[in-house]
Amino acid sequence: MGAHSPSLFALVVLLLNIRGTVCSQGALPEPKISLDQKTGVYCEGDVVAIRCSAGKGGGRRSYELYRDGDPLPRLEAAMEGGGGGAVFAVNASERLVNYHCRYVREEGGARLASPPSRSVRVFVTGRNVKPVLRQEKRRFQAFARGESLRLVCTARTTSVQPYFQVFRGNGSLAVAPQRAEYASPSVTFEIREVAAVGSEDYTCAYWRMVSGRKIHSQSSDPVAVTVIERPPPPQIGPAGSYRTFITGETVEVRCTAPVDPGNSTFLLYQEGTREAIAQRRVEAGIQSATFNITGRRYKFPMVHYACGYTARMWERDVESVRSNSTNIVVEAPLMKPFLYLDGVTRMMEVGEWVKVVCQGAIRDRNSIFYLYRDRESAPVSSATPRGFQFAATLNIRDSMRSGTQNYTCAYRRKFADRRVDSVRSNALTINAREPLSKPELVVNVESGIYWKTEHMMMTCKGDITGPEGQYYFYRDGGKAHTGEPSSFQTVRILGQERAGYYQCKYSLPTPGKWFESPFSNGIRVKEIGDLPKPSLELGGEDGLSLPGEGFSLTCQAPAGETGRRFYLYRAPDRPPLLTAKAQRGSPTVTFDLRNVTRNARDFYRCAYRRQRGGDESFSQRSDPVLIDTASANHANATKGMSS
Repeated sequence: MGAHSPSLFALVVLLLNIRGTVCSQGALPEPKISLDQKTGVYCEGDVVAIRCSAGKGGGRRSYELYRDGDPLPRLEAAMEGGGGGAVFAVNASERLVNYHCRYVREEGGARLASPPSRSVRVFVTGRNVKPVLRQEKRRFQAFARGESLRLVCTARTTSVQPYFQVFRGNGSLAVAPQRAEYASPSVTFEIREVAAVGSEDYTCAYWRMVSGRKIHSQSSDPVAVTVIERPPPPQIGPAGSYRTFITGETVEVRCTAPVDPGNSTFLLYQEGTREAIAQRRVEAGIQSATFNITGRRYKFPMVHYACGYTARMWERDVESVRSNSTNIVVEAPLMKPFLYLDGVTRMMEVGEWVKVVCQGAIRDRNSIFYLYRDRESAPVSSATPRGFQFAATLNIRDSMRSGTQNYTCAYRRKFADRRVDSVRSNALTINAREPLSKPELVVNVESGIYWKTEHMMMTCKGDITGPEGQYYFYRDGGKAHTGEPSSFQTVRILGQERAGYYQCKYSLPTPGKWFESPFSNGIRVKEIGDLPKPSLELGGEDGLSLPGEGFSLTCQAPAGETGRRFYLYRAPDRPPLLTAKAQRGSPTVTFDLRNVTRNARDFYRCAYRRQRGGDESFSQRSDPVLIDTASANHANATKGMSS
């Protein structure tokens, strides 16, 4: 290099002499240099505008632009006095270049040069290549209004992660920009619910950041998208007459199209879901479909359903506009009630008042409760809770039968548009028997009229009760006999006063309960023999009475007992054989017996009755008189014999 240095130095001196003499640079201020892009990044082929400016005043100036390291200016510009400076236009071709500038001012024939400015850097990058836009898996010639459109924009570079944009035909963004994944040259855009009916072009572009500047690509070729109107919406509603269902029940929802859609698929949607929860395929000519779904209770009981159907359009099945939503209420299952006996024993008697309690949940207090027997479908009793209770007391008196029977209960709760029955409760077993039969009270004297000295025996005849049975005897509503129950059917009634109205009943013990019979028939018992006894005499001198003949008996009361009614008794006949009333003022009555037979042989007695107002009294019976008809030769009358 030392051999060539004198020649290079001579060339530089020659050039300087040609341009003129330049004075010291210390007298002028340093100029300012700037780029039209703050980032200093340019695409290949761009024009870079570099401004070099100095202060105001100072006359005519000439500006010079240098590449760092070059001794000669790359561009020159002459400007009149003023502070506007000069703008240099440089073609962006080199990847990285630093530029600085200075200005020269002529003053008194001398050229004064400013110090060089600071350097600015110009970075040049390649332009983005036009991307390609296409539909993802193109299957349709047209999209239905409201459907989602998926477009794929692909760049031809993977050096950076570019940002992609999709534009409609009017230049507006169709969707928010998206950045490509690492090392991926494309992005898929989903344009949801396209609304404009007709044909519309879509384009895409991308940009990338280079040293703080967005470098945009050209727009892709347009992709035409056709949007058609959907078929009109169908009508939806419950298939039945109500909208309230219980969890686990089958919910029937019917979807009806306004016109015949041909071979179509009906779709059922639930609120909050984009995909159909059920589908039904129908043939042409059928305009509706019924969906059977199992009711499920969610956080809230009300569930909203909507439906749609498909129709053939543009060589594809296009789903209709969805129907308005219909409300279905799914309630929680009704609680199984609990049935229990309002008492301590389950052994009952047919016809007895028996109360059972059917209990539900607190929300069931406005329900109607029903009682069922065995497996019968019709209830035997019903009731509603009182006040704020959620249990009802039911009576099973009229439904009880003899034997073992199982009772269950359920309740019916009223909802807005239907009534729902709960499941039946567990069975309550009740044993019932027929009521004890009404007993018959029998006395040993059929007429019920006893003499003071006569034994009074009473028998209570009823069902066989065994040794555990108990018998009760009552007189005038109070206890008779000893006042205690008896284990014997027949008892003897003791006491000084035995007259009165008698009844009886009996009881049968069981392991859980005592059963009592109703009261028997009543028997009124009278006692006689309070008045002095009369005398009885046989008429005739010798007392002879032959068969076929007659005889007379005269009964005479004590003095003062006149006008009484007299009774003639023949033992063992308890009812009187004859009765007659004495004449006023007479104490005697004669009884005539005609055509006696051999069977007339017996003892005869008489008595009389005194009646005053509502009270009556009987006398004791007379001494017996024996009539003997056994011999045809004679008949003896014997007096003073006792019975």
